[in-house]
Amino acid sequence: MEVSGALLTLLLLYFFINMRPAWTCLPRCCLTRSHRTGRLKSSSSTERPCRNGKGATGRVANIGRIPASYDPLRAAFYVGYDANSLATLKKHYKDLDLVVPEELHAVTPDGGLTIVDYERYQTVRASPAEAISIIREDKLHQWMRSANVELPIMGMLNNYDGQNWRVREMAQMLANSTARASLVRDTVQYAIEAREAGIVVDFERCRRRAKYI
Repeated sequence: MEVSGALLTLLLLYFFINMRPAWTCLPRCCLTRSHRTGRLKSSSSTERPCRNGKGATGRVANIGRIPASYDPLRAAFYVGYDANSLATLKKHYKDLDLVVPEELHAVTPDGGLTIVDYERYQTVRASPAEAISIIREDKLHQWMRSANVELPIMGMLNNYDGQNWRVREMAQMLANSTARASLVRDTVQYAIEAREAGIVVDFERCRRRAKYI
């Protein structure tokens, strides 16, 4: 028993000695950067530093690349139908690099872009230019203008019409090469004209292809 106890003690000592470097590194790795590169456009000197700005733009541009140092991209999703979403964004936007708002919808078999009017719960068919005109007047963009806030945006494209997920229409669109090309063309054109960082595609409730085609 004495020999077993001595061996167990040595084993525990060996374990803790080898784990010590990891414990020393962990807090340093998980700390956020002490220097923040972006600030609000406001000239007030009392504003605390925020992540959005030139530094955020650089991090967004480097999506998919392995960073030289630990500096994670902080992104948040936003939806127009929930008032808490905007309230939370107002509270935490200074800690974000990127916002992903639900903006575009593909709910028809022909791959046309639609915008959901959550005030009236209607879907509106729109060209890229018309979509930009409508979205620029939503609550998110109104607040950004009024608060003089600039945030990199990567709009979301999904198959939700404001009430239901249009799975059948999505499957029919994906099976049609002309419809797919139309959706891709209009979505890319929208992102370019809106000067957005990119597009997040969120097609949900996907099931077996044969059921809907």
